[in-house]
Amino acid sequence: MFLNNRYNNGLIKYPGPFIASLTNMWRVRDAYVNGGKRPSYVTLHRVYGEVVRLGPKALSFASPAAVNDIYRPEKNMAKSGWYVAFEAHGKGRKKENIFSTRDIHWHARYRGLVSPGFKITNLAPKEKEVDELIKKLLRNLNDAARSTDKSSSLIDLPLHLQYFTFDAGGVFAFSQPYGFLDQKTDLDGIIQSVRVGSTHLNRLAQAPLGQLLFDKNPLAVYFGFIAPPMAFAKKYLPTQRIEEQLNNPNAMGQHHDLLDQFLEAHKNSPDIVTRNEVVDLGLMVVVPASEAVRTAIAALIYHVLKVPEVLTKLRREIDSILTDRDLIPSWEVVSKQLPYLDACIKETFRIHPSTGFNMERIVPAGGAVIDGHFVPEDSIVSCSTWVIHRHKPTYGDDIETFRPERWLEATSEQRAEMERLLCPFGFESRLCLGREIGLFEVYKVSATLLREYDFTLEKPNEDMRITWGNIVSVDFNVWIKPRKL
Repeated sequence: MFLNNRYNNGLIKYPGPFIASLTNMWRVRDAYVNGGKRPSYVTLHRVYGEVVRLGPKALSFASPAAVNDIYRPEKNMAKSGWYVAFEAHGKGRKKENIFSTRDIHWHARYRGLVSPGFKITNLAPKEKEVDELIKKLLRNLNDAARSTDKSSSLIDLPLHLQYFTFDAGGVFAFSQPYGFLDQKTDLDGIIQSVRVGSTHLNRLAQAPLGQLLFDKNPLAVYFGFIAPPMAFAKKYLPTQRIEEQLNNPNAMGQHHDLLDQFLEAHKNSPDIVTRNEVVDLGLMVVVPASEAVRTAIAALIYHVLKVPEVLTKLRREIDSILTDRDLIPSWEVVSKQLPYLDACIKETFRIHPSTGFNMERIVPAGGAVIDGHFVPEDSIVSCSTWVIHRHKPTYGDDIETFRPERWLEATSEQRAEMERLLCPFGFESRLCLGREIGLFEVYKVSATLLREYDFTLEKPNEDMRITWGNIVSVDFNVWIKPRKL
């Protein structure tokens, strides 16, 4: 079997770890061994070149040309079995969602129905509610800063950020926060469950057959196990509101949230957007998004603090534009009037994208040419955002340096290409639906925190603590004190 895997899949000419050509268990081991590090794909491509064999039938590509050849809709490449691990399930029964589905046509119809609701222009009425959450975040941080007699206090900044991102997800999805900011605690242990689940599923996903022994085990049906994220989503769903709107066809949503959009889509196309998709809304928007957005904001602040000249320059811009400290800065201002903040955020997405997985696709019948290489049908091909974001001809030779100026120094043509390949939210038709919501939170919260506080890394000479799952999460502590202007 091992020799068949290595020699009979038409990929013998491509370099990579020897064991990877024999069995997918190499990938499982890689995810376990490197679970406390950044994704290994960058190092693998540095060692083996533009195309790396990651499994008996799997290739990873490093070139921008491969992005077009794999992910453009007309290439007709379905997702691989890697995504099966992320099917929502309770009591052992699987339920595909918009992230996990490998049905290209269902995905296109579903996305077309619900995607308008994710546009920030449609969600604009929620900004005041989100501003109130940011104020709660500031109150919590102020309380932490005053908790000792010292001039500053030590806090777990990423954790505070996730209290906000969870509550903001609840506002965007259901017009109600969950209460993380009020309680200042991990409600139902869901934050820890999401972190553990992220690493667990990323490891299982490397060898889908292994899922039969764990998450998809028939014993789970018998014993009634329900995954914590599913239980959390069901517990906090506004079921009364959902039933009222579903049972009254003439009722129109007045909340300007994602649930309104999903219920409207259900009325128009109940065969595509079923009642179960409402539960998916809670799972998709609130649970993984909270971890991804928390990671983006935390990574931004960490990298800015590591480069004092960047912090000084960014503060100067923020202080010159955001002059009224009694107001939470508006999306209109932070997204259009702070070019250096924009460059810092883009540079954060480049050097530390939140997603940590290769976006695998299956080569259709007849094979495909990818970046000049003919790849046989049924092969698994992919690109990693971590690798693409380190393409030297696009981003420069100093790819491991956090340097926001690269975005401002580039010509218009260069910047357009840099932005085209900046893919922290995915590629092409599978671009994350919550992209605009995520950006909204990152820009507003980052600008506000850097205006209001002085942060100092607890361990400035050490790296962040990394957890590599499907999200590459970060943890670190900072000393915090209010700024005096």
